Amino acid sequence: MPCSTGRPSRSGPSPTSAGSAEVSVAVTPDGYADAVRGDRFVMPAERRLPLSCVLDVLEGRAQHPGVLYVQKQCSNLLTELPQLLPDLEPHVPWASEALGKMPDAVNFWLGEAAAVTSLHKDHYENLYCVVSGEKHFLLHPPSDRPFIPYELYTPASYQLSEEGSFKMVDEETMEKVPWIPLDPLAPDLAQYPSYSQAQALHCTVQTGEMLYLPALWFHHVQQSHGCMAGAARHSFLLRILCLMALAKVPGTCLLTIHVLQAHGLPSKDLVTASDCYVTLWLPSASSHQVQTRVVKNSRNPIWNQSFHFRIHSQLKNIVQLQVFDQDLLTQDDPLLSVLFDVGTLQAGESRRESFSLNPQGKEQLEVEFRLQNLTGCAERLVSNGILVARELSCLHVRLEKAGDQQGLEGGVQLVVPGSCEGPQEASVGAGSFRFHWPACWEQELSIHLQDAPQEQLKVPLRALPSDQVVRLVFPTSQDPLMKVELKKEEGPRELAVRLDCGPCAEERAFLSRRKQVVAKALKQALQLDGDLQEDEIPVVAVMATGGGIRAMTSLYGQLAGLKELGLLDCISCITGASGSTWALANLYEDPEWSQKDLAGPIESLKMQVTKSKLGVLAPSQLWRYRQELAERACLGHPTCFTTLWALINEALLHDEPHNHKLSDQREALSRGQNPLPIYCALNTKERNLTTFEFGEWCEFSPYEVGFPKYGAFIPSELFGSEFFMGRLTKRLPESRICFLEGIWSNLYAASLQDSLYWASEPSQFWDRWAQAQASLDKEQVPLLNIEEPPTVASRIAEFFTDLLTWRPLAQATHNFLRGLSFHKDYFQHPHFSAWKATKLDGLPNQLTPAEPFLCLLDVGYLVNTSCPPLLRPTRDVDLILSLDYNLDGAFQYAGLSLLWPFPLRSTGSGRAGSAAMAHGPSRSAAYGIFPDRGTNPCPLHRQADAQPLRHQGSPKISCSSWIGSARSRASHSRPSHPAPRSSASPVSATSSRTLPALTPLPCCTSRWSMPPSGSTQPQGSGGRPRRRRPGR
Repeated sequence: MPCSTGRPSRSGPSPTSAGSAEVSVAVTPDGYADAVRGDRFVMPAERRLPLSCVLDVLEGRAQHPGVLYVQKQCSNLLTELPQLLPDLEPHVPWASEALGKMPDAVNFWLGEAAAVTSLHKDHYENLYCVVSGEKHFLLHPPSDRPFIPYELYTPASYQLSEEGSFKMVDEETMEKVPWIPLDPLAPDLAQYPSYSQAQALHCTVQTGEMLYLPALWFHHVQQSHGCMAGAARHSFLLRILCLMALAKVPGTCLLTIHVLQAHGLPSKDLVTASDCYVTLWLPSASSHQVQTRVVKNSRNPIWNQSFHFRIHSQLKNIVQLQVFDQDLLTQDDPLLSVLFDVGTLQAGESRRESFSLNPQGKEQLEVEFRLQNLTGCAERLVSNGILVARELSCLHVRLEKAGDQQGLEGGVQLVVPGSCEGPQEASVGAGSFRFHWPACWEQELSIHLQDAPQEQLKVPLRALPSDQVVRLVFPTSQDPLMKVELKKEEGPRELAVRLDCGPCAEERAFLSRRKQVVAKALKQALQLDGDLQEDEIPVVAVMATGGGIRAMTSLYGQLAGLKELGLLDCISCITGASGSTWALANLYEDPEWSQKDLAGPIESLKMQVTKSKLGVLAPSQLWRYRQELAERACLGHPTCFTTLWALINEALLHDEPHNHKLSDQREALSRGQNPLPIYCALNTKERNLTTFEFGEWCEFSPYEVGFPKYGAFIPSELFGSEFFMGRLTKRLPESRICFLEGIWSNLYAASLQDSLYWASEPSQFWDRWAQAQASLDKEQVPLLNIEEPPTVASRIAEFFTDLLTWRPLAQATHNFLRGLSFHKDYFQHPHFSAWKATKLDGLPNQLTPAEPFLCLLDVGYLVNTSCPPLLRPTRDVDLILSLDYNLDGAFQYAGLSLLWPFPLRSTGSGRAGSAAMAHGPSRSAAYGIFPDRGTNPCPLHRQADAQPLRHQGSPKISCSSWIGSARSRASHSRPSHPAPRSSASPVSATSSRTLPALTPLPCCTSRWSMPPSGSTQPQGSGGRPRRRRPGR
């Protein structure tokens, strides 16, 4: 319902202000959102209103039914009010260093005195910062939990009619919500007498003050009229954290590079001295290189030329200077290459640098740098501390004839350097053509006739007025003249790429629903007397490796085994790679697959696997492949061999084409009825680097596709569309899932060097590669890098390197990171992974956002595992069941996976029973095989092709992995002399009670066992296992 006002409001916000931004507003009849009303737990009605409208209501200039409260979670400051981000420091290095992570969410709250938050607790820390007004907190420590009542309520929500009346409507879900029934300000002690023993604390937070609230503290919140507040939340306890500082982000600067002279440059010409010039490339400020004039026949050239660049101080600005010897007949010879980090300069500083190739030599390049602040040139930036999205400008171009004369039948080329669209072939009267480019760049539009390329019209785009049509006449030598109609406007503000290192809101909501399913399944499987509390419900994941048909069939069988044991509903998510993704894609076509018997799908799979494969190359099939490839090319998808392989693979696995898409799998997650599927792929370079020198994990889920390394994700239905600077520029229809299966199992994008590696002895290869892995010291960022000029030997080596690393059948997908810049402190960000073996992490100009296309392939070319998505700290996985379908040793890949993304760990002597993990001070040390500390969660590894183990007498036998502490494992191996239990409980269901032995899975050839039944462990209240989470 729109706001109604009795008189004109104050002057409305400008298009660039936050007032015009729409925000999610909770609307309730009495101000109590998410609170108990009668026998219902009632949630508010939600409305989308401009922020200026909300302010008008709060300040009495407009009316709106009910009580308004801007309180949406999931980092609404970043997603709904990006206009405020320039007033915030996007990255607080000391806080990130102390926490080892960025805030999970930054929320903005705005409400009146009637808006009240009922008594509840959060499982994450909060830091409240009051910008205006006051907040009044009533607090209870976790020790008061026995005196605070909980009851189950049917969930409902308010609905607001057009007339302004409220109606309470029950939610469709059958699950009841546990909530605190009493009002702590006026408690009914007759009904809840135990609450009289609770000791409440009262605290008022005033303007400019902050309150740190640890996790699990109960809090009831009131506020003064028009209170504005922010909150940052983390998932760690007892650590200091900080909201993004309310400080103005430094704006645009003018960088002047004065190329002075060079001394003692080597001669590359046979007779005379070199003809030298210098090129400068700063991709964060310009799309093209600039260069000095050429100084002829001189080993000591003097250029004395200046170049100016508009840069932003919050970006990583790396300028590349190269000295070349000009040759008329051959390619110019590079003499010197320098990378210089502009971030080492302070505003107002002038610095003269002498770059020497050899400290003992005479070759030097002298350059002077000067940095100046530019006032009045503020720019809106959106950043997650790693990537930065800048403002965009959009240009519409229309070509028409001047009059009704004939002519101008030839084509016209339109070029805006650095634009998303690149050069476009146009024709007169063919409609409008569009360009997107960074608004801060000094760009120009070039128009020239293809029949007469010497005739050009260049228009500086910065001089064009915004939102106005400008008409020009192109005076060509042909008749008639050509009219050019231009209109420049602001590009889309809203980002289509989510810049955040944590899971998306949809995934968090799913995990909340799934927890209820997991709690019921664990209660039944472990035969518990009472219900599990929310903080006692573990996050259990299944990790499946690749292996083609072997992996596909094995995963079917092992999921059927988990279903038969009643453990499938205990799983929160399943990750897959290569062949195991085929199984997951097939299963999730049925929204209720995990609630059904899997015998039918297994029988259907058997028929597909054993059928004749000759039909996939029949003429009718080849014709269908050709038609579909042509259709995709017309839509705008890049054409590559992987697309053909995807269609062939679909024909191998199915009788008919399937129209199922990845986003369709959301239906299978709508009620939390199935685990969350996550599919893995690897992004690499098309040439010059092997998979082992550059590889980035890319994860796919029904909700999102993205790179955890960069904290950048897009909705799954947008994968394959065209993006620039975080904005969606051309939406393409979502591809069928078979094309994604072709990417996940893309074995044909290997380079010759990758193939040679895999042809070597696997154990020797893994030893060599694993020993080379070590976390790159983030304090050693390459601020200055001087490259030697190429020699004859290096040119020959470069030729063979290009040959060995070329991927002739590389996959190509539109890069949704294209155009994004890097934050000045990206390399120190705790979520950015930097590795010794990855050569480019310290060189932002060469990382993935600089590429027009992604080159995705099977993760098996790096390490055949799908565990990296589960090792993200923001997912907080407690237990990983590793289903290994490799033909090699059981821990060859599981042990190597420990290297990502945490410090190096040892996997022992190679025996399955002797694997161990080194300790480390960080939380990352919690993941490993056979951890020594009981508080560490660890994978339960399972190899599908292991030899059957015999058991004599006892049904419990040795297993290839152990859940628990090393001491408890020792006690299992020596039952006659049990060791005392460690004071720190392992993060597993075995930490509080004895479990019966697990029976063999139907598809497995060995058994799993739990701690011996003779071991005794303390019980929680009501026989409930008390779960201790890491760090709490």
